[in-house]
Amino acid sequence: MNVPEEHLAAAVGILEQLVAFDTTSHRSNMELVTWVNALLSELGATTSILPSPDGRKANLFATLGPVRDGGLVLSGHSDVVPADAADWASPPFELSRRGDRLHGRGACDMKGSIACALAFAKRFDAKSSPIPIHLALSYDEELGCLGVPGIISEFGRTLPKPGMVFVVEPTSMRPIVAHKGYLAYETRFLGEPAHSSRPGDGISAIRIAVAFISALEALGEELSRGVNVADMTPSFSTINVGRIEGGLATNVVPPQCRILWELRPVPGVEVQAVLDRLGVLVARSLEKVIPVADIGSRIVTRETGAEPTFSDPSGPAFRLVQELTGCEGGDTAAYGSEAGFFHAAGISTVIMGPGDVLQAHRIDEYIEIDQLAAGLGFLDALELRLRRNGVDGP
Repeated sequence: MNVPEEHLAAAVGILEQLVAFDTTSHRSNMELVTWVNALLSELGATTSILPSPDGRKANLFATLGPVRDGGLVLSGHSDVVPADAADWASPPFELSRRGDRLHGRGACDMKGSIACALAFAKRFDAKSSPIPIHLALSYDEELGCLGVPGIISEFGRTLPKPGMVFVVEPTSMRPIVAHKGYLAYETRFLGEPAHSSRPGDGISAIRIAVAFISALEALGEELSRGVNVADMTPSFSTINVGRIEGGLATNVVPPQCRILWELRPVPGVEVQAVLDRLGVLVARSLEKVIPVADIGSRIVTRETGAEPTFSDPSGPAFRLVQELTGCEGGDTAAYGSEAGFFHAAGISTVIMGPGDVLQAHRIDEYIEIDQLAAGLGFLDALELRLRRNGVDGP
């Protein structure tokens, strides 16, 4: 798709502004939200700022065109992962061009997509549009999609409910129609301290943790032989223990231990059934460590994050992409995203945006200028299609 140079220059200029806001997840995103809100308000958009419970961060929802249910959302997140300037060839929060690449933290994931959406908004004739185009900007996606539920909960109440959603994560402009879910857990193990010369006088929390991890490993093996989705990599649900810490000293029977672990279920897997099976395996693994009756008091697990699975391979959103691009089928992903939340709310969703996900979260992260152009070209084609036929037209 040919894109006028001035349109591309506008997107690059906006991306430069967005990258300059350090919206690392542990920081506030309010300066960026305020800036984007002012830009969209000047364009005549109807905007709503939805603060986080502590008021340090906010979601932003804006509508170009008539304020009513229906239409289409371009959805992205404002936060980025941390960047250590000492490791980068250029300052991470300054957009730097090297050849055909634009470097900066978030340039790919996913401020490049947001820049395309905002550049599109600047030339979108909202007054003459028969349908609404919505823009959603969330906080804390990188921490487990903490912000987006606050947007979805307002659909049909204070915000119009869209007809479909495009989550503009970097996909190299290939549509993603399914991905795994993501559930994060913290499990704490409680033992009894004793001098290490008399280990039988105590109960080792680390020994309990090792048995629990063995049960997780056995569960992972079972999941690999269970529900498989052929075009996902890997094709089965996975478990990973990402962190372990515990104990006091080498001469003390450890009274406490903690692990952080995750489950990534493929679509079609019932999470509660997986957790129930884990309970069986844990009891079996611990039978020589502690009495079964003590498991409930010595092992405490809490969920720390949850992103639902996503699968919408034939919905209206993907069919619209097929019409505009001619692609035959959609791709899948092993990672989670905000798409699962929108789809769970009954809204047809597709994931598609400029940039290569392999560049996300890396030192010297970048987006190729050709990818920005592809994103802008797609949005232009999308506008023409929506003006001609609306969201549900043939």
